[in-house]
Amino acid sequence: MSQIKLKNITKFFDSKRILDDINLEVKKGEMVSLLGPSGCGKTTTLKIIAGLLNPDNGDILFEGDSVLNIPVEKRGAVIVFQDYLLFPHLNTAENIEFGLKMAKIDKFKRRKRVKKMLQLVQLEGYENKYPRELSGGQKQRVALARALAIEPKVLLLDEPFSNLDSRLRENMRDFILQIQRELNITTILVTHDKEEALMTSDKIAIMLDGKIKQFGSPIELYKNPISSEVADFFGEKNYIKGCIKDEMFTSDIINVKTDFNKYLSVKAMINPEDIKVFELQSNTDITGIIKMKKYAGDRIYYTISVNGVELKCISEPNELFNIDDKVGVNINFNNLVFFPIDN
Repeated sequence: MSQIKLKNITKFFDSKRILDDINLEVKKGEMVSLLGPSGCGKTTTLKIIAGLLNPDNGDILFEGDSVLNIPVEKRGAVIVFQDYLLFPHLNTAENIEFGLKMAKIDKFKRRKRVKKMLQLVQLEGYENKYPRELSGGQKQRVALARALAIEPKVLLLDEPFSNLDSRLRENMRDFILQIQRELNITTILVTHDKEEALMTSDKIAIMLDGKIKQFGSPIELYKNPISSEVADFFGEKNYIKGCIKDEMFTSDIINVKTDFNKYLSVKAMINPEDIKVFELQSNTDITGIIKMKKYAGDRIYYTISVNGVELKCISEPNELFNIDDKVGVNINFNNLVFFPIDN
């Protein structure tokens, strides 16, 4: 059974449709990301799950039961916002203890739970520190400990790493993933960072314009997007226009056999990592000219012109070519994805 199920959720703000018929199932213990640009409805969805907002239409089920009429404090879901929202006048231990105190848990149990949370988030010795004395990463850990202290069934994270620098963001991402796995707690993460979603999630829901465009595993969404709209959200792609006839894709660059025969006029999507460049040889099938080069340490980004079509590719740092060099081009045909020409 699904831990959380959203059924036909719709939400309006001032007659503007923010969420449009959202359907989503999250299984117990899963880490699911809502991935999309600002304003697509991610945080609104999270607040509806938490009970901070009510949908205009649809239903929310926790373990098969509707929670539409269940108040926030009794849903078993807790939300951690990007701004931490720690109480400045309370120290670390008091901030963590706050939810337990509101639930009228006795003092002995509260202190025992706070101690356990401090160990979990590796902040032992910081009990008496106030928020102003903590770093951004430490504040995030206190906010996480406060959320987990009440032992929720569902953890909701709203852009939790956006206020951290890149190195700290990576550390906190790994840290939260470790805790999520350790506690086996059902978690929904709101993010606009594709790498964050790909590296942390069991499943990803791509949200655009208030709709879930595709839902599946990171590999499924990256390798087999249902549209170029979804594909482009995971970074720059290559598209080659052509046509399919008699199970053969034909274009100005490549001709390749395929079992895809749904559309006549199509564009083939190719990920940059599926295109490699090499030194020109006498038997090279596809040749190109280097038009742009960007060195990034462990990789090099090339733009190659092949028969007037520009293709992006990623190469190893030992494969050094210069602008205007003629090169051989190898394309991994096994990973081609075809879309109708108007998609």
